[in-house]
Amino acid sequence: MKNLCKVLGLIALVAVIGFSFAACGGDDDGSGGGGGSGSGGVFKLTDIPSQYNGMYAYCQATNLIWGWQSRTTDKITLPKISNGSVSIPLWKATDYTYNSFTRYSDNGTGDLFVAISDTQPDDGTWTSIRQQYRRDIDNVTFSNGNATKSWNDGY
Repeated sequence: MKNLCKVLGLIALVAVIGFSFAACGGDDDGSGGGGGSGSGGVFKLTDIPSQYNGMYAYCQATNLIWGWQSRTTDKITLPKISNGSVSIPLWKATDYTYNSFTRYSDNGTGDLFVAISDTQPDDGTWTSIRQQYRRDIDNVTFSNGNATKSWNDGY
């Protein structure tokens, strides 16, 4: 009877640990290449002039923060501007080689720029982005990686 209690206790412990791992889910934060769908911050730019609707945007902020829709090892995808607004998922470089990124979710204030392109990158790389316009915005405050600014706040 004593051994049976030990076996049942061990089975219960294994079950609890197993269910804990299952409940946590995967940690797909993009740290392998910066393209995962994990949670993180978004920079939202509003009041964009209608001439830019249907175009694409990316951003770069101080402290190695970048903004794009998704990124695999060899391809970057940019979010589309629609109805005078764009929401750009934010990523933070984990080193100065810019080969690895994780979703940005910090607090702080910094400067950034938003660049607008009329197409997605031709070959999916930064060097192929056809930048049509750039808007600089100073003193952007991030809370849990999120920030919203108006086009009118930039220059």
